[in-house]
Amino acid sequence: MSHYSTAPLTAADYSLEAHTPTEMASYAPSYRSSPVQSVSSARSWITVPCQNPSAAPCHRSLHVCAVHKDSMYIFGGYDGSNRVNDFFEYNFKRKVWSQVLAIGIPPTPRDRHVAVVYKDSFYVFAGFDGSSRVNDFIEFNFNTQKWSPVAVASGMPPSPRHSHAAVVYDKSLFCFGGYDGSYRNDFYEFNFETCVWSQVAATGRFPRPRYRASLVTHKSTCILFGGHDGSRHLNDVHVFNFSLRSWSMLLVEGPAPIPRDSHVAVTHGNSMYIFGGSTGSAMNDFHELNLENNVWQLMAFNGPPPGQRFCHVGCVYDDSLAIFGGYDGSSRLNDFKEFRFGEEIELDIPPPCLVDDLRDLVNNQIMSDITFIVEGVPIYAHKILCLRCSYFKAMLTGEMRESRAREVEIPDVRKGIFLAFLEYLYTDHVNVDVDTAMELFVTADRYGVDRLKKICESKMLSSLCIENAASILHAADMHSATILRDRCIAFMLNNFDAVTKTNAFEEMGRTNVDLVLTHFSQLYKIQFFYPFSAIICIQQSFDRKMSLGLKTQDEENEVLYVSFNQDATCISVGTRQGFFIYSCEPFGRSFHEASGGIGIAQMLFSTSLVVLVGAGEQPAFSPRRLRVWNTKTNAAICDLNFVTAVLSVQLNRQRLVVVLERKIYIFDINTMQVLNTIDTAPNPKALCVLSPSDNGHLAFPTGTVAGEVVLYDANNLSVLNAIQAHRGTPVALAFNILGTLLATASETGTILRVFSVPSGKKQLTFRRGSYPAQIYCLAFNASSTLLCCSSDTGTIHIFSLTGAEGAGSFAIPPVPSLASLPLSEAAAKKARSSSDAVFGAVGSYMPASVSRIAEGTRDFAFARLRTARVPNLCAIHGPDEGSSKAKLLVATIDGFFYQYVFDAALGGECQLERENLLRDSSSEEITAAYLT
Repeated sequence: MSHYSTAPLTAADYSLEAHTPTEMASYAPSYRSSPVQSVSSARSWITVPCQNPSAAPCHRSLHVCAVHKDSMYIFGGYDGSNRVNDFFEYNFKRKVWSQVLAIGIPPTPRDRHVAVVYKDSFYVFAGFDGSSRVNDFIEFNFNTQKWSPVAVASGMPPSPRHSHAAVVYDKSLFCFGGYDGSYRNDFYEFNFETCVWSQVAATGRFPRPRYRASLVTHKSTCILFGGHDGSRHLNDVHVFNFSLRSWSMLLVEGPAPIPRDSHVAVTHGNSMYIFGGSTGSAMNDFHELNLENNVWQLMAFNGPPPGQRFCHVGCVYDDSLAIFGGYDGSSRLNDFKEFRFGEEIELDIPPPCLVDDLRDLVNNQIMSDITFIVEGVPIYAHKILCLRCSYFKAMLTGEMRESRAREVEIPDVRKGIFLAFLEYLYTDHVNVDVDTAMELFVTADRYGVDRLKKICESKMLSSLCIENAASILHAADMHSATILRDRCIAFMLNNFDAVTKTNAFEEMGRTNVDLVLTHFSQLYKIQFFYPFSAIICIQQSFDRKMSLGLKTQDEENEVLYVSFNQDATCISVGTRQGFFIYSCEPFGRSFHEASGGIGIAQMLFSTSLVVLVGAGEQPAFSPRRLRVWNTKTNAAICDLNFVTAVLSVQLNRQRLVVVLERKIYIFDINTMQVLNTIDTAPNPKALCVLSPSDNGHLAFPTGTVAGEVVLYDANNLSVLNAIQAHRGTPVALAFNILGTLLATASETGTILRVFSVPSGKKQLTFRRGSYPAQIYCLAFNASSTLLCCSSDTGTIHIFSLTGAEGAGSFAIPPVPSLASLPLSEAAAKKARSSSDAVFGAVGSYMPASVSRIAEGTRDFAFARLRTARVPNLCAIHGPDEGSSKAKLLVATIDGFFYQYVFDAALGGECQLERENLLRDSSSEEITAAYLT
């Protein structure tokens, strides 16, 4: 039974081609294929061969087509005078047109309908018949050659509409959007087997309402592109996952098509292709979206393309795209064109010689600009090695004394080993034998070349035996080679009696008691060579660790990510199995979700909002997928898919910032709309920080000027300033909670600086130490009186901003409002008063005569961690008003939480007050401190 719309007709119903008649006043120039790409002769547009072209359908637009077996079928449309309901077949093998002579009652003449094929039937749904929008559903059976209404068992169909989009997936028709008097984004399913209509219950971020969009299927998804929302053309891409029943917006790269509607979209292989459409002008451009890397590109081909058009139809048959008809802005068409997806020409290309050429530069004096002295012998090299080794970059371009030297001495490395190390840096390849693997492994770790470490690990694993197992384990533990360490432990446990009789095991026991204790004490009973006093100390350490539940690393519960929230009241932890949330005071687990590997888990203050990024290969937990999770409902709010892996996430109550290696995306966190995309220089460490305050200050390195940091306003989407922070690229950044101060760390990790924001004026300089270190974290306390810094040295340094020379000589720019911060009124007053006391009167004017900068001030308090080289984060609570007691909080990537106390007035060494595990999924301690 036909159903007709009762909503009054509008201009959108009678707009046959372009969205409005005025949009057709001008026409786009003809599209031309690129002359710079070499393409095969198969990649060209041709007229489809036809034995009887006079039997083709008349000129028309707004029609539909679908493929069944070896034929394309065309139904309905508008011929310039009337809507039609004729039905045509083109047989690709016989190359002939014929009109289908059917029995039964066909659909009424119409345009802007949809048609699909399922099994042996051709289905027509909805459209516009010239006076009404309809939602009738008619089937043509190819076997009986009969038209008949579809028998619907139950469910409400979509409202009468036109200009919608539809696809078939599995056993169902899926229909999206269109126009029913309003622009729609509803999504319906009709199951062909049960004959039931239902509205799809989908999660994620729905596309905005639109009509004249395209919908195509690819694997277990359908892809929506373009259309018109009533006010503008669109070119966004949305993906619906049929398995997850979830919408997500696809973030793409490359030159996207101009926003348009009434185009043709098809999929072939792993790509979606777009041809023509209306942008306000008729188009004939041809675009490809690669669905493996989400990159748009303009198609290249030989010869001219078809003429400009929109409201045409297209289909894929036998590796070809065929298009028919449409409207070019002045005339309706009935030409029939074909594009064959051929392969590009393959040429004989000579083998590469770059590696051999680079190998010739090892210890070559030609154009050498740096000389290493190894065992008293000069070895010639080139400073371009800085691109391959961050240690050399810091040494030769940073603030180390070697940056000014022509010759650099390399101690504790044999000449042959260093030459092999240089060969790897130049060529990315080196032959590693059993005799040199250990020394080369130590050298690679010393200079931070992780891939070479793995190569050496592999060689040592292949040579593992009774005699060398303990030596390899000792080296693996010292140099954080987790896989090598675990394999050695497994080998030694399986061959325990033999291994413990070797000199290497006895030497390891003397030099690394803790390593033996952790992994072998229960088997070995710790009784074989230690003096009695040592046994007592070891047993006490063993008992303490066992009381905490310390054990060998559990693969299923491995910690992948640790982070404090913006005010350091909670800790979020990502593991192989899901994520945890802990409250810091009192300490306890607040939330746990076993949802698969989580590589990033970032909270929004103490709210129920957590932003997650996967750590697995499955699509649901991919590092390219970002998911906003509500812990109160324990469900996802929305999903976003990115072209490359998400490296970092920053958020406050106004903005969500997503950092990729070469891009920064800024979202409105309330609507999840993309506000801006910033192209950056390569940023593999995802160095970027967002102010916790609503002022939206964002900081990241420029990458083009060494040591320069951009200050960006994420609220108004504009650059505020550029700070020359250090000579080399900073390795750590941190805002205070008000977003009025920025701390930076130098490339070598020796120098820390504090700048006022947004003026960029340098206010303080601190010296962490004399030797290079890898900086893990910088953090201010809430009142901006203290700054802590953690590194791979195993020591956390705390600097007093009040005690530093020059601390009272500068002013913090006034903050517009503290009311938006998640602080009590008392805390807000404290933040103001403490900041005023530290930095002077708040204001924008400061006499130059009183401006002094503290250079090289060292820490006034410190904490020693139990182990070095374990990545960790630090934060400071306090001191509270009227007290000098402050707390240092430390969370480590191996799953521990430490709380130290210190006197914020006197400084000195921090005292360990408490330690807890962050990866105990069996804990029953659940706190109520986690707010909603």
